[in-house]
Amino acid sequence: MPTQKIPRAPQKAMLGKHFYVITVGKMTGVFFENWEDVKPLVLNVSGSQYQAFSTYDAAREHYAACYREGVVRVVRNPGDHEVYGSLARAKQRIE
Repeated sequence: MPTQKIPRAPQKAMLGKHFYVITVGKMTGVFFENWEDVKPLVLNVSGSQYQAFSTYDAAREHYAACYREGVVRVVRNPGDHEVYGSLARAKQRIE
């Protein structure tokens, strides 16, 4: 299944922003946004897993470890594909 490659981002988060790692949610990967922008990706997802990091390297390392362990999982509710796109693009991959 094709997946998105983790994008490069600034090494340190700007004031008020973090790098969010979602390992179980509507989309998974490393996100550099405000919590209010990331929250819908885990809201109403049973067993959602996420964590905030202050550096990109720490966030990427955590996501990569979870990916290698096979614990990264996309969970969708009916109608989510209309908002978040296809499942094929919902899981960032590690290279």
